[in-house]
Amino acid sequence: MLATAGILSCADGGTNPTELRFGQIGRLRIEVESPLGRDGIGGLQQILSWSSDGPWQRTERISYRGRPGDETVAVSRDDLGVLARSYASLISLVNDATPVQLFLDALSPALNPTCTERQSRVTVQIIDAQRDDSISWTRCAEGSLGSLTALPENADLAAGRVIQAAVLAREFTVGAKFAGAYSGSLPFATVDRGEQAKTPLLVPRVIEDAATWASFWALHTGASSAPPAVDFAKELVLVAAVGMRPEAGDSVEVRSVLPVAFGTQVTLWERRPGNFCTPAPRSHAPYHVVITPLVEELRRPIFFSVVDVDRIPCG
Repeated sequence: MLATAGILSCADGGTNPTELRFGQIGRLRIEVESPLGRDGIGGLQQILSWSSDGPWQRTERISYRGRPGDETVAVSRDDLGVLARSYASLISLVNDATPVQLFLDALSPALNPTCTERQSRVTVQIIDAQRDDSISWTRCAEGSLGSLTALPENADLAAGRVIQAAVLAREFTVGAKFAGAYSGSLPFATVDRGEQAKTPLLVPRVIEDAATWASFWALHTGASSAPPAVDFAKELVLVAAVGMRPEAGDSVEVRSVLPVAFGTQVTLWERRPGNFCTPAPRSHAPYHVVITPLVEELRRPIFFSVVDVDRIPCG
């Protein structure tokens, strides 16, 4: 952690021989941890990492009761020169005397706030490669990465600067209208996933009682051991499947459990090798088994969406 006084001297045009703003050569990292569901039974983690030479990467993870459900990674496709200039602009804004300047005595990096179960925890980190140093600020906010807003009442009046810096980083990279891979989803946790069960899974299904779950698990694993614990008074099981696939590399995942006006839509996402790949021929039936809470928002009927396809680059 960088000493605040040292930061201020550099930001104010001190004697550092490089005369570079802090982070001008380096990386920005924005992390937003948001609660999902009542009483914080689930969570959404979104990380945006942006390099000074332009490229960015966005990682999103959804979970239920501390157990991971799914992860999505996206990378920049825009012109790197434009992105590098946008990065430099944001670094100038947070270093200089602007409404989003972060290097202030009133904005302590040492503060580690306790956010409520309905608030998001936002961390803005600046890594300076030239100085081999870093600094970060963590504050509470409302919303996820795509909808961040500062708290209306906060004893730390400068906290809004941290949230606004995160918002600007989002707008300069993934865009002002960014929603997120798991936007609106109920939390869920992965029980099992793979390319081939003992008994191939060919169609998606919902499991809502212990007897059906035990029977399914025995066929799924080919073993007589007890299935993973599920409290069917409070939870249910969703099985994602897309049938037989002829080539290696295909996989399927639950992307969201989304309450809609006429029920609950379980969105499936299939990953396939890119158009110019030459995967080995291998017949298999990919699957993803998850648990999700049986909450008021989960409306009937529960149905599975048409599968979205993501082409994965070779190599």
